[in-house]
Amino acid sequence: MFKRNKANHSLLLMPVKLGNERWPKNKVRILSCDTDGNLFTQLMGRSTYRRIKETVEQTEDSPAQYATVYLDKGEDKYTPFYVEIGVNEVYALERIMEHALRSAIVPDVLKSYPREIIKLGETKYREMLSEKSARATSETLMAPSKPLQRLPYYREKDIEVSVPIYKSEYSFPLIVLRLLPAIESTPPGQRPSLVLDNDGDIVLTNLFLQPITRAIKTKIRLKTPAARASFCMAGLLCKKN
Repeated sequence: MFKRNKANHSLLLMPVKLGNERWPKNKVRILSCDTDGNLFTQLMGRSTYRRIKETVEQTEDSPAQYATVYLDKGEDKYTPFYVEIGVNEVYALERIMEHALRSAIVPDVLKSYPREIIKLGETKYREMLSEKSARATSETLMAPSKPLQRLPYYREKDIEVSVPIYKSEYSFPLIVLRLLPAIESTPPGQRPSLVLDNDGDIVLTNLFLQPITRAIKTKIRLKTPAARASFCMAGLLCKKN
């Protein structure tokens, strides 16, 4: 009689019924072999078994031979992996099946084959995890940088008290972060602006609007004596005259 247990990793052989057993709903009992060459049965979800069966049928016309390894991913989660095997492994699996059905015991001379096939599945699983991690790292490195990502944490009505309103001298270059609506006290031709200076300070100040508008449209460096600085929008670096 086959043992009823579940190894961490196993080699799947065939569906079986023990005596007059009726499989539980949405389950299939699978004859399996662990890394020590011991035979046992385990219940598998019917949908998982269906996917395995469909994959096996798709490889029937292939000259290559495959085995199905059932790997434990932790927290009682298992996943099937399909590994290509050679003629020696195919011959060994045929003999293992014969002994399993006749005596439910795998001869010692054949016990090394399940172990090697399961190792192939483990290697393939590690390679898959490594590739997945590499893709995630690549996507992270390729993601556009967002240096101003912290700004939304300031509520619009709190900006005036969250940043310095006045600095006696700016550290150039300056970067224009945002043009703000003009108010009654705004000098003609200027706009309140949120800028980042070279010290890393966010400053609220008035800037001449015309050179900034021209820079936005033409993406050129501004050199305006009246402004005493070159300002930046849309990625242009601005330096003091």
